This record gives sequence, structure tokens and C-alpha cells, in this order.
Amino acid sequence: MLAENARQIVRSLGYTQTPADHAFGFDYEHNEYRFWYRKSPEPLVVYEQIEAPNRWVASLGLVSSFRPPWRIPGEIGLRLTPTGELVYFCAIPEASTNASTPATIAWSAWFPKSLVGMDLRELQPMTQGELPTPDASDQVWLGKGRRPNTTNEIYVEAAGYRGKPVYFEVLRSSSRGPVNDPMLPPRTISAAHILNYVVSNLVLAVACVLAWRNFRSGHIDRRGSVRLFLFVFCVLLITYVFMAQHLFAYAVVHMAVGQAAQRALFLAVIYAAMVPYVRRLYPETLSAWARLLEGRWKDALVGRDLLIGMLLAVIFELLRQWEVLLPQVFGLAPQPLIRSSRSALASLSTLAGWTVFETQQAIGDALYDLMTLLLLRIALRKRTLASVFFVILMTVWRTLEGAHPILGWGLWLAIYSLRLSRASISGARLEPASV
Repeated sequence: MLAENARQIVRSLGYTQTPADHAFGFDYEHNEYRFWYRKSPEPLVVYEQIEAPNRWVASLGLVSSFRPPWRIPGEIGLRLTPTGELVYFCAIPEASTNASTPATIAWSAWFPKSLVGMDLRELQPMTQGELPTPDASDQVWLGKGRRPNTTNEIYVEAAGYRGKPVYFEVLRSSSRGPVNDPMLPPRTISAAHILNYVVSNLVLAVACVLAWRNFRSGHIDRRGSVRLFLFVFCVLLITYVFMAQHLFAYAVVHMAVGQAAQRALFLAVIYAAMVPYVRRLYPETLSAWARLLEGRWKDALVGRDLLIGMLLAVIFELLRQWEVLLPQVFGLAPQPLIRSSRSALASLSTLAGWTVFETQQAIGDALYDLMTLLLLRIALRKRTLASVFFVILMTVWRTLEGAHPILGWGLWLAIYSLRLSRASISGARLEPASV
């Protein structure tokens, strides 16, 4: 429905050419979902390996509102509210020698109240220069005012080029910024990203050394490492099948194989590095895992740990929802809703892709956490001390990542304490027979 509405809006603004490619999905900004749509005269092939400059997350070949970057004349994009109101429009004009610039433009005719949810004629005009001006434009209109039945002030900017609309945006007073790069990804890098990057690379570097030592000494679990590598590699390739826009483009195939192999090798190296040490220092944690890798799917210990994990996952999510609800109880600053993956809302294909992707992501998070705990145990030599430092480190990281500045500390402290207690629960001496 929203995609067809977006196509009709583009046609109503005078852009009737049939595109070579198009894409749509959802973004989340200012605590609200926004539907985005873009079309291009050329195929939308994603070459970028990471999601955004401030997020070291694999792009998975998925087209977004800003990926691949906007650079081709004739590209058009827009954003809609969930109710279908236009809040953003941008078109990169094509070269033209015939069109002329009209003396006056009826902005409210291009962007009527039925389309944008307000009458532009009722807004207070602003002088040019109070807001940044789009690059490709020869006519610009600025206005400020309020939406019907609201008290928050908004800013509206519209632009035309040679008699056609090329830009429209509804801005909040706190979000005014440069508009020269349409649908630009966020570029701020938080302290949480830096901490995650440093710790991840440190863990990987130490894991490579330990894995090599285990290989030289003959203590490496080759079969388990190979099976883990193949599982993660295949899962990520399947993810690309569901999510990549142009699966058989050379750049996408190259990126899919490379990213899948890199991620699979990363987890296989961590597993190969930690197994001998975990068996000695935390022998209870890998019992069910080892049986699973041996193909003993019906083993009671595997089933028990799976049920414990599912129960704790539900508890974790309930605790995270309290981060949204509790601030209102104590009169603190509200926390944004914990939302689903934006891409998973676009189609059943991307939903299936994210579901498959999360299977290896969960395994990776568990191995990463266990490797971090193991390194702390080796460095500090005391199990209790290592556990305390692990909980503190992970709590600081998660809080810096965007948790509530007051309640987030207690929330993640409880979650990571429970994650450590899961190892103790799973480590109870139990040797059940296979079912």
C-alpha cells in the first residue's frame, strides 16, 4: 500500500519515467518509523560492505535509503509517515536544455495539504539562508509554522529546478542540518562503537595467537572448528539469497562469499582458541555444545540447555522492556521503544533473511562473550574476579550503546549476571543418556 502510494506521488510530481530499479523499506528516526522509497534509472547494486560509516555491520547486499549512495541523475526518493503523509522528497535532476525556469511556482499546488498534511500557504515564509539550500535548484521556498492540532514548531523547505520539484522536507527545529546529500546515513561514532571495535579486535588478535598455539600443540578441535565454519558460512550465504537486491551481480557474489568466509573464519578461530582452556577452566559450559557438534541432536543435555536458553532469552527481553516502562514510573526521561529490525519490516523475504541471520549472530555473541570471559580469567587468575570484571565491562558497553543513562546500568548488570548464572545452571553435574 505505501509503496504504491509512493509511486503515485512520484508520478504526480511529474516524474513518469519507468525506472530500471526501485526499492523500499522502513527507517526509524525521531522515535518514529518512516517509510522510504527510491527509484533509479540504473540497477541499485550495493557495493558497500558495511551498513553505514558509524556502524560496523555487514550490509548483506541490502538496498537502504542511503545505500548505494545517491549519485545518478534521475534518481528519486521520498519518505512517508505510516499514515502516508509526505515528509521528504528528493530528485537528482537530469541534464536538460529545453526546460526553462518559471517566474513563480505554486508550491502548494506541488505539495498540497492532501499530500503533506498541512497547507503551505498558512506557514510563515522565511528568508533564504536560514536553512541550508539543496545543490541542484534554481527556486527555493522556506516556511515555518505548526501542523494542525499540534504545538511543536516545524520548518518546511521546498525547491524546484527548471519548473519541476526537486526537493521537499519537513524539519523539526532540533534537526535542521545540511541537506546536500539526500538520505545521508548518520556518521557520528559513539563511545560504544569505539569500545566494541577495540575489544573485538583485541579478542580476535589474542584468539589468533591461542589458536595457533593449540594447532602446534595438537590440542585444537579441528572437527568442531570446521563444522562451525561451514555452518556460519552457509547461513550467511542463505541470508544473502533472501536479502540481496541483485544476487547474481558479480560485486554482490564477491561480497557475499567474502563476508561469509570472514565471519565464519572469525568464529572458527575463536572456537579453536578457547576450547582447550574452557575445558580446563569452565568444563561445564561446553558439554551440550560438544554433543551438538557430534550430531547428538536428541541428547537430553542439549535439550535442557536449549530450554534454559529460551527461558533466559524471554527474561532478558522482559528486562529490556522495563527500560522503556520504568522511566515513566520514576518521572525520568523517556527511553525510545525497543524496535524490530527496520529491514525485516520491508517484505517476507527480508524477514526470513534476518531470521536466518540471527541464528549465527546468537552463536557468535555467545562465543565472543565466552572468549572475553576466558581472557579475563587467564589475566586475573581468579574466577570470581574475572566474572565481576566481565559483567562491569559488558554493562559499560551496553549502557554507552544507548541504554537509559540511569536505569540502563542496573538493567544490563542484571542481564549479564543472569548470563553468567546460566553457565552455572548448565554446569550442574548431569550425565543423562541420549533419548
